[in-house]
Amino acid sequence: MDEEEKLPSFPLLRINQWRQKLMLDFYNKKLLDSILNEETFDYVVAVIARLFKIENAFVIRQLLLQFVEQELTARTVDLIGIKLAGNIDQLRKGIAIEGYINKPAWLPVEISELRYGRVRSDRTHVNMTATVMAGALAGVEIHKEFSYKMAVWPLANALAWTLKAARPVHSELVRMWFLGLLIPGAKNVEIDQFKCLANQRKWNQTLKKLRSEPCVRHYNQRCHTCPLGYLDGCYRSTHRYSLIIKACRLCKRENATFDPECLGVTVCISCQTKEARAHWARERRA
Repeated sequence: MDEEEKLPSFPLLRINQWRQKLMLDFYNKKLLDSILNEETFDYVVAVIARLFKIENAFVIRQLLLQFVEQELTARTVDLIGIKLAGNIDQLRKGIAIEGYINKPAWLPVEISELRYGRVRSDRTHVNMTATVMAGALAGVEIHKEFSYKMAVWPLANALAWTLKAARPVHSELVRMWFLGLLIPGAKNVEIDQFKCLANQRKWNQTLKKLRSEPCVRHYNQRCHTCPLGYLDGCYRSTHRYSLIIKACRLCKRENATFDPECLGVTVCISCQTKEARAHWARERRA
């Protein structure tokens, strides 16, 4: 039997469609950026029950408990959508999501963010945020640091690139899918191994191709340099939120770019990543 046949398969296209439906529904009902509290909780449960056709409200309530008193930002709604969509058949049967694993499991993962990290041991590193898309850990974010070289060679090759193709910029791997062997740890879940199934690679290659085509919004820059975020409406984007413009304390530029997720930061993205970018340029030439 082929090794791929032994690995579990998940309806990722369906999951992706359902998470988008929830985002649109929350937007239309003006729930985005509201607070999930005692005033809105029952209404949110009703909205989800109607959209996903889940009759047992208890399983929805249990799923939402971890988000109580949180702002329903696009990121939070996306995670809720993945939790629901990644377990929709189970929830419709009235079975609650456990939210943990007690043994290694192969589960589908989406790369949510991939950013320059530290330079250590004479190697440039990247920081990955990956989101589990189905199963008991659906909607759980996993953080992992590894070398830039690993990102643009073995990981990129597994996802969508051929051995002879030019190496991608690390952020071009964002929103791509793979199957991860997840290991429960003392504090967090770790990704021990990764593989890319045929249906996942097809999605990745389609996304890669779309990013090489002319911009649907008629911008001149390539996708990996575009300030628009994928949670702000551009599905081709290589980062979660649209970048914001303000003055940088270090380089003194008035129109420097900042990540809105990094609140209170006064140094722009270019200054933060300067050392890592320069070191990777030397590594690549070596």
